[in-house]
Amino acid sequence: MDINIHFSKKVRPFVYLMAALSFFSIYLSVDVIVHAEDLSGRYLEEHQPRRLALIIGNDEYKNLGDLPGVKADLTEMKQAFIGMNFDVVEAHENIKTSKEFQLGILKPFRAQVQPDDLVVAYFSGHGFSYGGYQYFAPSDMPKQLVEGQVATSAIPVELLADLFQLEGAGGVVIIVDACRTIADFVIKSEDGFTLPKGGNDGQPKATNINYVLALSVKAGLPSQASSNPSKMSVYSQALLDRINEEKDFRKLHDDVEFDVSEATHDTQIPALYDFTWTDILLRRSERWSTLEKELWQSILSKPSRSTVERFAKRYTLSPYVKAARLWLDEHPMEEKVTTVDLSPLGVEAAWKSNTKVTGLSAGVQFPQIASNDIHSIEQFDQVGIQVGGTVTIPTASQLDKYSDFLASQKELLVQASKPIRTAPDLSAPSVETMKDVLVRPEGPVINEVPKKVEIETVVPELKFESVCSRAFGVNLCTQMPRMTQRREVVAIPDPAYVPRNWVKIDSQNVAGWFSIDNQTSSYSIEVGSPFEEIIIPRRNDAPTGLADLTLINASLSRLGERKLSWASIATPQADIGSEVDDLAVVMTANLTHELRKAGLADERITIVDHDPTVSQGTLRVRLFSSGKD
Repeated sequence: MDINIHFSKKVRPFVYLMAALSFFSIYLSVDVIVHAEDLSGRYLEEHQPRRLALIIGNDEYKNLGDLPGVKADLTEMKQAFIGMNFDVVEAHENIKTSKEFQLGILKPFRAQVQPDDLVVAYFSGHGFSYGGYQYFAPSDMPKQLVEGQVATSAIPVELLADLFQLEGAGGVVIIVDACRTIADFVIKSEDGFTLPKGGNDGQPKATNINYVLALSVKAGLPSQASSNPSKMSVYSQALLDRINEEKDFRKLHDDVEFDVSEATHDTQIPALYDFTWTDILLRRSERWSTLEKELWQSILSKPSRSTVERFAKRYTLSPYVKAARLWLDEHPMEEKVTTVDLSPLGVEAAWKSNTKVTGLSAGVQFPQIASNDIHSIEQFDQVGIQVGGTVTIPTASQLDKYSDFLASQKELLVQASKPIRTAPDLSAPSVETMKDVLVRPEGPVINEVPKKVEIETVVPELKFESVCSRAFGVNLCTQMPRMTQRREVVAIPDPAYVPRNWVKIDSQNVAGWFSIDNQTSSYSIEVGSPFEEIIIPRRNDAPTGLADLTLINASLSRLGERKLSWASIATPQADIGSEVDDLAVVMTANLTHELRKAGLADERITIVDHDPTVSQGTLRVRLFSSGKD
């Protein structure tokens, strides 16, 4: 029994007292649940990420050719970041050595980086790729390096992402406007052999922070610089032209790549390496901030640890990532999940058959999400879900498959009214529990063997008796058959035996066995009539995870006098914890929030997870309705 308490802050102490007295006057086993929505104000505080920019330009070189246009690159990019109101903008010109950069520039800049900051590092000058890393050339770097000197003589720009990560940065953008090979520059081994560099270096090294690496040209190719100190390079100019656009940096850079390719007639094609899970925007408008709030509110409307954890992991630059961490700290255990009386697969059966759904209840309820999917209408019958007609007693084969199906689920809610036994035997003692228990089934399924009973039965028996008569002075005898009866005790299958399977369960506080048998009362649920099927894509002009609700709202407007009665949502097939899977989880939270706003109760929203017929980046929703057309 749940008691939902809603109160204002002004009367909270008094209501706490009265609620406590009422609680203890009922009975101690009652759960008191204060919904997270009542406390949502505490989790809606914005913390906009700070933004820092480090701008490095080398136009004069001691041993390599000068690059006059870098002066314009440095000046214009510095002004661009100042114009975007970055919190910190540092620009440095003609860094002579790697040591000067490390101690005189990087160390004090790194000290300013705080958790959840966005950090941008821009380099313009000479560069080269070697060993999977992109290096930036200091002004005094020689034309020839020994292999062991590369990391100390040049600046490995990707390592900056790791250093900023140590300070807790939420996202890093590294931009390098430089060649990925330098004319006449060589790297030699200790024994004097020239080592390969440039195009054979492979992909840049990945790191475990949300960062992107933008390069002005693909591996092993030169990047077109400007010989005019007042004119920017082709790449930096293209980047400057688009840097104020409100786009995720990856999409923005796609446009930059096209612009540079067009301007150079395909002789220079930039590259971008993506190691991020989050949206990285150099400029955020009020519109974008509003959409970020909408996304977080949809998750907060029905939060679970799993969904909030994914948000905290994926949205490291969101103004609500600190709120997400606070929620997780204050909710160390998963709260009660919403369950339904039938498997989400049963709703799919109703859609395919356009009729009501019947099936075995077995003393369990299903969480909204079904972890084990079935896609063929012929398969439903195998797991105890019947479509249409009258409810029939399942066969032994169906019973076995239904038991296996239950055991395959991630979790089930076992009703306290159905005793959980300490052993798979009706004579075993029941587990003491006053509450419904959220459990994780554990194999194996035990199929009970029919017991035998002894009965006394009458067995017919043929006997022969001698019958004699005297004739002509002689006794004539013959054996005459005679049917008699005898009583005998035999063992036969118990006619009152109920075929039963036992599924082992385990939870934090309860472990035991519950049974499924062919006399379990079946459910019969009217989910409504199929109304419309809609494919929901993600919004392209919004934070990742926001679903495009245009089609769903249009469908709801066509209901007329009918009432929305059920929604079945299907997510695409993906590895659990992958980017595709996390996107589907967040989009589902956004969609279910919209359905609740339309008046649909949580108990009438079911989710079939990892449906291979659903395309990545989309959701499929099947709406049911009831009432008159």
